[in-house]
Amino acid sequence: MKRFTVLDSFRGICALCVVLHHFNITGSITEWSLFRNATYMVEFFFVLSGFVLTHAYSKREFDWNNMRSFAITRTFRLFPLHLFMLVVFIALEFIKLIAQSKGVDFNKPAFTGVNAPIEILPNLLLLQAWLPTTATLSFNYPSWSISIEYYLYAIFAIIMFSLRKFSKTIVLAFLIVSIVSFLGLIYPIAHNVKVEVLNGLSCFFGGAVTYFIYKKLQPIKINSTLFSLFEIVMLLLCYFSVTMQYELKSVITSLIFCITIYVFSFEAGIVSSLLGKAFFEFFGKISFSIYMTHAAVIFIAISATMACEKFFGKDLTYSVTTKSESTTRYMDFGSSTFNNAFALIILAVVVIVSYLTYRIIEVRSISAGKRFSKKESDLHILKTKPDSKV
Repeated sequence: MKRFTVLDSFRGICALCVVLHHFNITGSITEWSLFRNATYMVEFFFVLSGFVLTHAYSKREFDWNNMRSFAITRTFRLFPLHLFMLVVFIALEFIKLIAQSKGVDFNKPAFTGVNAPIEILPNLLLLQAWLPTTATLSFNYPSWSISIEYYLYAIFAIIMFSLRKFSKTIVLAFLIVSIVSFLGLIYPIAHNVKVEVLNGLSCFFGGAVTYFIYKKLQPIKINSTLFSLFEIVMLLLCYFSVTMQYELKSVITSLIFCITIYVFSFEAGIVSSLLGKAFFEFFGKISFSIYMTHAAVIFIAISATMACEKFFGKDLTYSVTTKSESTTRYMDFGSSTFNNAFALIILAVVVIVSYLTYRIIEVRSISAGKRFSKKESDLHILKTKPDSKV
């Protein structure tokens, strides 16, 4: 099966952008417009997931056996690292509790607000971004998108299973879900449906439809020069759509991401040849770990800096209250050189930690999922196989 290496590289680049978005250092690269608006990169993840998943499963016979295998492999893909990081964040809350008893103050007290104990169970079940009464950005806050994605997999599987005998209607079903969700973003009427859910549905199934377009609209002849031009134009469109402010930004940016993924899926231009190199492929490989671990690394970095403030008696951090009344902790080491150096050091630490979690948790859990799925599949075949003695 074809592997879209260039699209994987994009996933890694977007994950790094999200890291820099969540790390606020005065007068550093973290304040570049691209990184300040990197929340929109999550929509790229949704579109890409829909595209890749449809590529992997659209031609399979989606019977009960394959549906069971799908559920097992997807669960083993997401849950182990998610649960590990949830435990890490609960442990960090206990450390905050101890630090508070020693007179060290944080933006908010331990186990309060979005990190209250009542939020643990929804996080445990990856429901925090779906339930209207739960805090979407609780504990390991980037995991809200994993919450959305996991149950998008379930919706995808249900549609594939229900319409398996009517394959031509599957793309129509995906298109309807995507369009209705986009309309829900443009004309919000269902107050109990979170915006994050609509974003996920519209982008994920938009990506699925993009894959069917990719299969239908294949160029007769690949012209590398022409595709190089297309790729550069799409990168510029992505940059301006993400960084500029305008109405319906989320919807328009998502549609541009769909077109971008279509263009780069052919891997035919000069940008694709660059992104196909091992350097970028590496970041694509560990992108899920980058996304899931970076918030903890950033929290520890900020906490260590605050401890240094106490020790050296010098202000290195300050808090800013946003329009939404949330508090953001900024860091400032006195010069842009030091600030940029610190940002790059933390980025490097995130990459190192992510590589370790990728090797220790991701690779093993994916392999375990495949083994367990195969075992369940073999058992199903044995149960349904006619008795040879009859």
